[in-house]
Amino acid sequence: VSCKKETIETIKETVANNELTGLSPVTTFSQNSLIVELFTPTGTFKTGYNDVYYRVKDSVENKYILTASLVANPEMNMMSMSHGCPTGEIQKIVDRPNMYRGSIIFTMPTNNMEGWTLAVNVTQGNTTRVVSGAITVNQAPKRNLNVFEGSDGTRYILAMEKPVAPIVGLNDITAQLYKRIDGYTY
Repeated sequence: VSCKKETIETIKETVANNELTGLSPVTTFSQNSLIVELFTPTGTFKTGYNDVYYRVKDSVENKYILTASLVANPEMNMMSMSHGCPTGEIQKIVDRPNMYRGSIIFTMPTNNMEGWTLAVNVTQGNTTRVVSGAITVNQAPKRNLNVFEGSDGTRYILAMEKPVAPIVGLNDITAQLYKRIDGYTY
């Protein structure tokens, strides 16, 4: 019988890789001494509801940041205007120690002339650093989103969260309804 002495770095690397189970990378942004890695179950962003997982690393210390407050600010840059979309609160994940989880409900796909950017505000103590970059949002293969105007003249966004893959028969569903206050507030 033999054993191998593992270093703390090897153990940390194993934990970091195991927490990615069931997730695929979408993109990575690097600015202001931070690296923000974005993951989803499919490795892409699509119109409608998206579960988004974040990992934030201090590029100077080469360590993951475990105690920060994150806020996502997506923006669609159109030819004549720009607007945001609904986002869910980003929270720390207990069983994935280096990760945070939130949601973004994209209202339209990226096209040749117009595209999305995503800014992530990372706050530690009294300091906020912003990391941002361009992202691609694809059209969902099936309709999972409806943007409509109510009888009160207000725009609403209805996004189906679950099931992700409906089956023939009975399906429990979860949907989110947002009221548009302005182009960036829901």
